[in-house]
Amino acid sequence: MYCRVIACDFDGTGAVDGHPAPELYAALAAARAQGIVTLLVTGRVLEDVQRACEEQSKSVRHLDKLL
Repeated sequence: MYCRVIACDFDGTGAVDGHPAPELYAALAAARAQGIVTLLVTGRVLEDVQRACEEQSKSVRHLDKLL
């Protein structure tokens, strides 16, 4: 058995001005639709990342796990 996973960096890669880029949401949603596990990797405090996502009327529902 194997698991297909995409892990995305947040700061400097998946974020623009501290907020998730719209392209990040689209890519994660497309990956999840294909059964790929999606991870967001960051050194930030969990609540800060959740708040940044929610501020754009999005949520971390596009993610399987936030690390």
